[in-house]
Amino acid sequence: MRFVKFHNFDAAPGKHLDIGCGDRVMCKVFDENGWSSAGVDIADGIDFEIDKLPHENQSIDMITLYGVI
Repeated sequence: MRFVKFHNFDAAPGKHLDIGCGDRVMCKVFDENGWSSAGVDIADGIDFEIDKLPHENQSIDMITLYGVI
């Protein structure tokens, strides 16, 4: 959350999406800090090369992709 606070994103928490979320630890951290967070991972059956993300366009305020190649 240091990155989020440094860039003042915590001033108005919004919707967060973690792509490649694994065990959803990042989602839990965002939820605990006032954000509404969701995650998607290949373990959920999503193929990032061909599938569309299950979210409407411009409905997410911040996307994280830590450890995704």
